[in-house]
Amino acid sequence: MDATTVTTITSSTTVLTSIATAPPIESLPATSPPIVHILRILTSATSALFSLLTRIIANTAHLAVATPISTIVTALYTPVAYLLAPLTLFLSVLFDVCVRTPNALVAAILDGIYPLYAFVGASCICAGCVGLAARLSVKAIRAVLLPGKEAPGPAPVATRPRTRASVKEEEKTGI
Repeated sequence: MDATTVTTITSSTTVLTSIATAPPIESLPATSPPIVHILRILTSATSALFSLLTRIIANTAHLAVATPISTIVTALYTPVAYLLAPLTLFLSVLFDVCVRTPNALVAAILDGIYPLYAFVGASCICAGCVGLAARLSVKAIRAVLLPGKEAPGPAPVATRPRTRASVKEEEKTGI
C-alpha cells in the first residue's frame, strides 16, 4: 500500500465515522449558496419598488380626479346654500315645532308623573299583599275557632216549575 491509498482509506473512515455521529440537520447552520441571497434581495427590492409605484400612481390618480371634483363642489355649494337658505330655515323651524317640542313636552310630563306612577304602583302592590294576608289570617282564625264548619253557601232559591206551551196554545189562551 502506498501513501495515497492509506489517506483515502483513513479519510473515508473519518467521513463514515463523522456521518455516523453527525448531529441532526436542524442543528447544523444553514449555509445556502450566494445566489439564494441575491434572489431574496432582488425579490424584496422588486416588491418594494412595485409597492412604491402603485402608491404613486394611486395618489396621482386621486389628485387628478378628486381635486377638480372638490373644486367644483366647493364652487357650487356656496350659491346653492344661499338659494336654499329660506327652505332650510323653514324646515328647521317646522321640525322644531312638530317633532322636538312635542317630544320635549311629553318627556317633561312623564318625568313629572313618574314619581306618582311609582308611588301608586308600589301602594297597589302593598295593598294586594295586605289584603291577601288579611284573607289568609281570617281563614286561619276560622279554622282554629270553628273547626269543621264551613261558610254556608248561597241558599237555593225555590222556584215554581215553568210549564211550557206551544205558540198555538198561547194564542188560544191569550197568554
